[in-house]
Amino acid sequence: MVYPIPAMEIARNLGSSLATNFVLMGAYIGIAKTLPAEPCEQAIKERFSGKAQELNLAALREGILAASKL
Repeated sequence: MVYPIPAMEIARNLGSSLATNFVLMGAYIGIAKTLPAEPCEQAIKERFSGKAQELNLAALREGILAASKL
C-alpha cells in the first residue's frame, strides 16, 4: 500500500529538508504501529543535541501526525 505523506514539504516547513527521513520514520511508526514513538525519541535525544535534536524530534512527531490524518 502507498501512503501520500508530504515528507519533504513537512521537513521544509520545519526548517530543513534534511529532516525528511525523520518525518518518514514518524509516518511509518504512525501507520505500522509496530513500536511506540518513545524509543525513537530517546534515540534522537542520545544522538543529537541542540537545534538538530529539536528539529529531528519535531519531524518525527509531525510524521506521526501526518499518518494519523490518513
